[in-house]
Amino acid sequence: MMNQAKEMFKEMKRRGVLHTSSTYDILLNGWSKLRNGTEVRKLFKDMKEIGFRPSKGTLSFVSRAFSKPGMTWEARRLLKTLFKD
Repeated sequence: MMNQAKEMFKEMKRRGVLHTSSTYDILLNGWSKLRNGTEVRKLFKDMKEIGFRPSKGTLSFVSRAFSKPGMTWEARRLLKTLFKD
């Protein structure tokens, strides 16, 4: 199901539909439930490069994606990048 959402997201981009922070949050939520840190990392980076400010939900999704043992350092690293800019 998330792969379909990812393809729809890409298709929207190809057609010139502008994504909102809510669009990103919906995808981040889905990938974080699956603990897919790779996809969360990509979306978070893309979101930041576009200039979106993460919501409380965004931060929660990033944290959840890396909440498995041994991965909390990655959540901390990503969240710290918010405060460097």
